[in-house]
Amino acid sequence: MLPVSTLGGTYEVPPSITAQTIAHLRRYPVTEAVCFWLGTRGDGQAAKISEVWVPEFSATPVSYDIEPLEMLRLKEHLDQAKMSLFVQVHSHPGGAFHSRRDDLNAASPWLGFISVVVPNHGHISTGFWESVEVYELLGSASWKHLDTKEKRERFK
Repeated sequence: MLPVSTLGGTYEVPPSITAQTIAHLRRYPVTEAVCFWLGTRGDGQAAKISEVWVPEFSATPVSYDIEPLEMLRLKEHLDQAKMSLFVQVHSHPGGAFHSRRDDLNAASPWLGFISVVVPNHGHISTGFWESVEVYELLGSASWKHLDTKEKRERFK
């Protein structure tokens, strides 16, 4: 796996990535859904998100679970594609916020890992970045909520 997220990192996210993400989340109108954003980062450059990867998962209206073997499948894919996991994205049935379960179940332990929560099972009426809540892993299940200004500065 290539270099992973860094605290305060920036991200280039094409509109096709957010569109694929919303389409995926909307396929689950009664349960949470999850996907990952993969890409590459050069030295000191923004991470370039280039793939939405959908793991096999089980879900309820208020949670999702990914089997450990599925995470091994993701690691194999990352190694073969020479990409890194930068962002986890999941939906909530109502408002977008980071629950305690979300705090504890990050797909990556690396500082700077990003978690995006999409409200209303992906049925949003404004732009993607205006609708979602974004969190950055500070370590030890501690997350920083990114405000509107930080989202604009860090996600292009």
